[in-house]
Amino acid sequence: MYDHKFHPTILTTLNGQKVDTPDLILHDHLGVLKKPSHVSFLDDNPLYGFNTIRTTALSRWLGFHTRRFPVSTSQSRSWLWKAWKEDPAFDGVIIRWLDERLLRRDEVLAPYWRKRDLAKLDAAEHYLDKNRDAIMASVDLDNTVSSWTPLAMKINDLYSFGQGGDACSRTRSNATIEEDDEANLHVIAVDTGTWPNEVS
Repeated sequence: MYDHKFHPTILTTLNGQKVDTPDLILHDHLGVLKKPSHVSFLDDNPLYGFNTIRTTALSRWLGFHTRRFPVSTSQSRSWLWKAWKEDPAFDGVIIRWLDERLLRRDEVLAPYWRKRDLAKLDAAEHYLDKNRDAIMASVDLDNTVSSWTPLAMKINDLYSFGQGGDACSRTRSNATIEEDDEANLHVIAVDTGTWPNEVS
């Protein structure tokens, strides 16, 4: 509770009853209540870090007039596939290649790519199993983009060691999958919306 902006009052309840606040929260060991830093206009102004707006060939070559702002792999991939969707000039093959380049540049996936390139596929799959949540958080596409990008590389494609859109994912759990027998054939199909191109 912030009765005063600079002096928060912490009240802790358990099942609706007031209890003593644990030391972990009271002394803020995890830094949850710490006020954010770098929130002024000057921190958000990309031109503030430069002494002058005039450049010379030498200052450009030495990189004195360059500022880099890191972008997450997930966000850059989402922008890439949005550009592919909105502009027909972008070829799917090129976007797919750029998508893999972005994934190979990601630090979380670096051990996976190293193991995969050395043909240690069991170790690469084990790394995916062990770090699946971190990988999904780092490289997964935005929900608004992932539904209409079948060419984008997803976690199942990493498991199958293929390109984007090559892997099949289960749409039902093992508990609901019916047993195959000689009389029944069970088929899973996906409508990709490319019907005229798929007819031969």
